[in-house]
Amino acid sequence: MNDLYAYVNGPWLATHVIPEDRGVDGTFHKLRDDAEADVRDIIETDTGRAGTLFRSFMDVEGVNAAGMAPLDADLDLLSAPDAAAFAVRLGELERLGVAAPLTFWVEKDSDSEDAVAYLIQSGLGLPDEAYYREPQHATVVAAYRRHVVDMLGFLDPVRLFGLSPEVATERIVALETEIAAGHWDVVSTRDAVKTYNPVSFDSLPGVIRGLLVGTGLPAQRLVSMMPSYVEHLASLLTDDRLADWQLWATWHILRSRAGVLPEEVGEKNFEFYGTLLSGATQQRDRWKRGVSLVESLVGQEVGRIFVEKHFPASSKDEMLELVGYLVEAYRERITDLPWMTAETRGRALEKLDQFKAKIGYPDVWRSYEGLDFSAEGADLLDNVRAASAFLQDYELNKIGKPADRDEWFSTPQTVNA
Repeated sequence: MNDLYAYVNGPWLATHVIPEDRGVDGTFHKLRDDAEADVRDIIETDTGRAGTLFRSFMDVEGVNAAGMAPLDADLDLLSAPDAAAFAVRLGELERLGVAAPLTFWVEKDSDSEDAVAYLIQSGLGLPDEAYYREPQHATVVAAYRRHVVDMLGFLDPVRLFGLSPEVATERIVALETEIAAGHWDVVSTRDAVKTYNPVSFDSLPGVIRGLLVGTGLPAQRLVSMMPSYVEHLASLLTDDRLADWQLWATWHILRSRAGVLPEEVGEKNFEFYGTLLSGATQQRDRWKRGVSLVESLVGQEVGRIFVEKHFPASSKDEMLELVGYLVEAYRERITDLPWMTAETRGRALEKLDQFKAKIGYPDVWRSYEGLDFSAEGADLLDNVRAASAFLQDYELNKIGKPADRDEWFSTPQTVNA
């Protein structure tokens, strides 16, 4: 046999059974399963925020008994007299965890030391714009239409503004198709030069400024990653399209919240997004989904307890020492490379000096002070809203300040490269 990969991995590939709750498997997934179980052990007995949030998710009876009523606070935001007011409401929903058709993240500006908001296209219920454009995806789009119809059936008809789920779906998908027409394709979105477009807040279209005001974003310099999409979106957010946008937002609220609504809603949403799009034939156990929710909202709170149990400070010190040796080995190697010019060597050493190893856990833990949860299933969606707003405000508070190079963007229990 000349195929080393097949020789080493062939038996496993031929016999291993991928778990039904995911479409792929491998060593990383085993490590993640182990970490997931460790986190479960922590939060099942935790009396703080993490444990309280987990218990509200695991209160299935309470979640089911509350029905669709917890959605009312979101759906009530859709009442607006015109597109300008509605755009602000879209921003408010973004802050509460329902993605707007234009969203953002905050990170260091490529042209300064300060943190800045990066605007990015959004607004689709399918993975990317190609699904709405390319004939090869027609079967998926047809299934998506059926899925939206089924999901809208969970709502009080009043929430569909007097329309049937079928008619509402046609208008929703039609608007998404128009939104997708302005999206950049996946190749363009990865172009670091094309997507770096600093702009002033005041230079944005008025309806876009309104949306961003709704999120709480300060009126400061920002980076528009897909500027033509921003103009395209503004051309769609008009008074004569208000009813279509209200239907669109109704669907995206429902889609975003499905995992914290009654079980039948989550199961129906999984049929499309989990099975048809991702290949899993069975939804993950509820406790696993609860762990994921907790980690996504208060992950560092869990991480602080996790390292106390599984990663002492001595282990961190040992790993930092090891990495220090590796950095010095790099320095010697770069210094002695005969083919490097002096200029290239200087740049390489400068880059090496900027390297910062983040091992195990942060030196300063993120504070969640002021964020409180209820353990009742009926309050689960309120918990999610509160956490989403808290996390959004945390990000917004960075803007215009020097970027914190010591900040951790993953948790200690996260399995990653």
